[in-house]
Amino acid sequence: MKKGINIWSFPSEMKITDCIQMAKNAGFDGIELALNESGELSLESSETEIRQIKNIAQDAGIALTSLASGLYWSYSLTSELPAIRAKSAQHRKETAGNRCDSWGRYNSGCSRSGRSRLYL
Repeated sequence: MKKGINIWSFPSEMKITDCIQMAKNAGFDGIELALNESGELSLESSETEIRQIKNIAQDAGIALTSLASGLYWSYSLTSELPAIRAKSAQHRKETAGNRCDSWGRYNSGCSRSGRSRLYL
């Protein structure tokens, strides 16, 4: 059996690199990272930055098992406010395709077609 851990289990101020290393040192086989609106892994992240995170995990010998996101807690598709629904739709478009191309097979949130699942 393999075991994994979510990045939200670590202090919010910890760098992704440190979380990956700590998870590996603690015996975890995988880590679920989280996509944020801004920050180290975010909608603002470039493909190069995303690939760097992927490479760090590969070098550490830990799988990137999935990609969580709390974006839709703030930007619900079912909000009564049209601006919030529009922002949610925009986030869905931004997380599809190009983000998954960078994660490749290391992100189970991406389908084989390279498009993200709707919950990303």
